[in-house]
Amino acid sequence: MKKFLKQAAEKIINEGYTETQSVVILPNRRSEVFLKEEIKRLNKSNIWLPEFYPVDEFIQKVSGLKKADNITTSFELYNVYAKIEGNKAKTIDDFLTWAPVILSDFNDIDNSLADAKEIYEQLSAIKAIQAWNPDGRPLTELQLNYLRFFNSMYQYYTELSSVLISKGIGYQGLISKYLVENISSLSHNLQWNNYLFVGINALSEAELQIIDHVNQAYNTDFIWDVDDFYFGKTVLQHEAGKHIQHIINRLKIPPPEKVEKRLAETKKTIRILGVPKSIGQVKFIGQELSQNTHNIINQDNKSEALNTAIVLGNEQLVIPLLHSLPFSTLNNNTPIPYNLTLGYPLKNSQIDHFFSSWADIIISLNNNNKGIKTNELINMLNSPIVKHLLHNDSWLCEVIIKNLITNNVSFVTFEDLKELLSIEGSDLYQKLLKIISYNKTNSISTTLDGLKITLIEGVKETKNINILLHEQLQTLIKILGKLTDLAKNNESTLNFTALKKVGKQLIGQSNIDLVGEPLRGIQIMGMLETRTLDFDNIYILSVNEGVLPKTANIDSFIPFDIRRENKLPLPSDNSDIYAYHFFRLLQRGTNITLVYNSDTDKLGGGEKSRFILQIENELSKINPKLDLICKTISTDISKSVNKESAIDIVKTQEILKRIDDISKSGYSASLFNSFITCPLKFYFSQILRLNTTTSLEQSIEANTFGTIVHEALEIIYKPFLGKEIDVASVRKSLNNRKVLTLIFNKYYKNGNISYGKNLLIFEVANNTINNFVNWDIKNLKKAPSILLSAEKKISKDIIIKGSAIKFKGVIDRVDSIISTRTIRIIDYKTGGVETKDLIINNTQDLFIDPKFAKAFQVTYYAWLFNPQIKNDNIETGIISTRNISRGFIPLVLKQFSSVNEYFSEFENSIFNLIHEISDPDIPFVQTQDIKRCTWCDYKSICNR
Repeated sequence: MKKFLKQAAEKIINEGYTETQSVVILPNRRSEVFLKEEIKRLNKSNIWLPEFYPVDEFIQKVSGLKKADNITTSFELYNVYAKIEGNKAKTIDDFLTWAPVILSDFNDIDNSLADAKEIYEQLSAIKAIQAWNPDGRPLTELQLNYLRFFNSMYQYYTELSSVLISKGIGYQGLISKYLVENISSLSHNLQWNNYLFVGINALSEAELQIIDHVNQAYNTDFIWDVDDFYFGKTVLQHEAGKHIQHIINRLKIPPPEKVEKRLAETKKTIRILGVPKSIGQVKFIGQELSQNTHNIINQDNKSEALNTAIVLGNEQLVIPLLHSLPFSTLNNNTPIPYNLTLGYPLKNSQIDHFFSSWADIIISLNNNNKGIKTNELINMLNSPIVKHLLHNDSWLCEVIIKNLITNNVSFVTFEDLKELLSIEGSDLYQKLLKIISYNKTNSISTTLDGLKITLIEGVKETKNINILLHEQLQTLIKILGKLTDLAKNNESTLNFTALKKVGKQLIGQSNIDLVGEPLRGIQIMGMLETRTLDFDNIYILSVNEGVLPKTANIDSFIPFDIRRENKLPLPSDNSDIYAYHFFRLLQRGTNITLVYNSDTDKLGGGEKSRFILQIENELSKINPKLDLICKTISTDISKSVNKESAIDIVKTQEILKRIDDISKSGYSASLFNSFITCPLKFYFSQILRLNTTTSLEQSIEANTFGTIVHEALEIIYKPFLGKEIDVASVRKSLNNRKVLTLIFNKYYKNGNISYGKNLLIFEVANNTINNFVNWDIKNLKKAPSILLSAEKKISKDIIIKGSAIKFKGVIDRVDSIISTRTIRIIDYKTGGVETKDLIINNTQDLFIDPKFAKAFQVTYYAWLFNPQIKNDNIETGIISTRNISRGFIPLVLKQFSSVNEYFSEFENSIFNLIHEISDPDIPFVQTQDIKRCTWCDYKSICNR
């Protein structure tokens, strides 16, 4: 079937567009590349090509204005705003949050040639009504400032237009409006005799008036890419054909003479496949390309892929897709060529992380005299970019991070860093200073220059650098150059917080062009990039309602009713545009696969796009040659994903030696609970000893809070060791803030507990201890007790199969109730505890279900302690300081005749657990309960 651009190429060659001054206007530059290739194939002799322009660049050329980037326009808008508002103006970093929305509204107004004054008068009136107080109360200063902002919007609009035009620049809407208003005086820029518009779909009102002028004054022609399914005479207005019909009606030009019925009459195979989750979709594509290479590789020329495109409805899937694609056929002899038209996005990349952490450090240094916030320094040291720049000293980053986390220091001065990095023979401190590149007396542009020079030197000095990292660094260097120029031009208004926002925007807009040939290979693209292009084999991902078409609301200060009344763009207009691109792409395709997320969730999953429903309910009924296959894929993909993510760790000699070391140092209750929860978690935490702590505490965390409360209670009760606990003496410990402060300073070094969240936590700890002591005083009056131990370390060695195994633990408190001679083993918990957590039907529950972790722990402590006293009159349980009103919550044993019977069964189960851990033939296997993985510290390693 003849491609659309081949038809356009034939028209250009056959109708004289190569012989006279002609211009061809297309939707984008990609269309130009493919159109020139078609002309080249059709014409073997030398010819003069016409000029080619996308619509927006054509308008820019004729108008004489250059399109300014969003950052430049935002700063020009801020200068206008600051001039009008004077000393009431917000800072640049606050303003940059609103600027994109304001500029988007300005662009829509100009593109629609709407009356900006009337729109903003209507908007101001609506805001005034919203702020009005029916009871007659005067407006607050905040409300008055809010209204003044909207009342000034029209002035911002007019002033910005004047400033930009005086500088010969503009945003696209302003450029189009300027050309409409001055088209007579600028007609000398329309230097061509013939104008050919190819594959145009949606046009703004301003663009329509420009093209209408061209159409009336010059020899103009149009090539439409439409199909009878959505543009036929007998078809009610279909959303896909709406915009083209509007263009034809507005320009008063004849519709295309012949509209082909490719969707309704040509042979096609359309597969509609539901695949769970976004990652499942990209994995499906990887499997599909691996298993069906005969469909994508040209059998006559093995180096070329057949006409195939992978279109991403959700462009955020580009990175997961790249990691899922096969790069050679199954026999590994034939490479599969790809061309990524989207580019590799820098957003959320190593560059993004590095720049953010660097900017945070600069902001921190600029805003306080305490030094660098330690968390921000750790973030930067964790960056692969920093490790690359430090070369051979990169291993020291981990040493520094561990030191900072261990000491839990909130701020680090340069003097601290110098002392910390004073390693003989290392210039790490100087290297780190060069990366930070900060001096309080330096300007913003000088600081940026310092970082840029450091990165340039780092790229030059490093050999064998990863090519992707190299390209990322080169792109960051260019971005820093742009930021430096921006800083020099706006030194009086720019601050480091605004600099970070601008830098993040530039990184978010940047892509790395990967190696690829646009005219060959499997094309990976977004929906908008498919304009005018045709493919035989088409895969479209994320064909879900809300994704394709995207139904998100427009970010705008202008309400929907005002937009509709003034004919500004609405969300439905965007849906119509995507409908056209979708069905146009299907017109000439023969093997089409539409993949949607079948997993129902809040992120656009589950519901098919209405485009799919139109195929199933409309197209299938009118095309007898259509082979429609609809099914949901779950088993194959899920099995392959599970197979990839399932982890079995065979016990090597090194692992068995580590297990032997643990047996000698001792098994604790928490260690056993780790294994019961997931053997793989035990492997990561105890065998590999992976540390999951990657940041220090900015405020006191739950584990530190618990440690502080435990130590405070130990100090209070330890004086009574081996004797009756004296109520009067215990009462004196109430509100002992001095002791509590010493404990806080011990575990939260250099942390300020005099204000904010930390002060609140200090007061909570003080109240927790007081509540516990008051409860215990009442309890001791009823049942006086002797304190047998407090925070006692206890252990015992047992020979199991010829090897000595140590069992150990720290018991918070052991009392002997004088009246009953009952031994009470107590575990303190600062978290919540329910009675049901300590009700046991059989010992096996403790070894299978992690929800009995608390019961396992107190049983383990009693099992360790009981042989020392040989007393059957023993109870063990928990006192929750959070729910102190519940008092001592004992372990409840059901179906056991005695405590010793229970301990005997528990001991046998413990021995079986030791066998499972140490047996070389039993691997460490990931738990099958995925719910446990959601809160595991090692979930990112398991990739569940």
